[in-house]
Amino acid sequence: EMLTRHALEKRRMPKILKNEAKTRAQMFKQSLRLSNIGTPEDDKTKIKNFEESEKKRIKSEQLRQEEKHKRQLKALRDKNEATVKELEQLQAEKRKLLMEQETQKIKELDDQFSSDMNRWKAMLVPRKQALEDHFQRETEEQQSFYADVISKEGAMPPVRSSTVRSKGKDSTVNSRHSTII
Repeated sequence: EMLTRHALEKRRMPKILKNEAKTRAQMFKQSLRLSNIGTPEDDKTKIKNFEESEKKRIKSEQLRQEEKHKRQLKALRDKNEATVKELEQLQAEKRKLLMEQETQKIKELDDQFSSDMNRWKAMLVPRKQALEDHFQRETEEQQSFYADVISKEGAMPPVRSSTVRSKGKDSTVNSRHSTII
């Protein structure tokens, strides 16, 4: 936006300065005619000097405008750079905050998992014991049930007892299962 405005001013400036120079030259010539003090050759020299000073003024005006445009562009760039730095700083702060929140959440989840795992491990032995007791009761019920059936038919087949090793915390927890043959 600023560049288009500067380009437009740069295109219009020579026309404006040229029109001003014409107007000033006419006014100067008119003032020379009114004063009527000097000779025509002096008037020509004065007009020539005036035109040279006008050319210098126009050049200095154009240079002033270019410098003004450069300052405005530099100020805009500096402002944009400051804004970008500020935004980058804000983004870095937000990123840091987000990472801290994520780290905290991961820590909470790890703690919860460890707690759940410890509870599960603590309940593992009692649950296993409850299952073994349940299986033992079922085995005894089956033996008493089949003992009645077998005693009616004849002798009861021998009960083979086997020990199954399963690894627990101490790596040598024994479980006893009876098998009827």
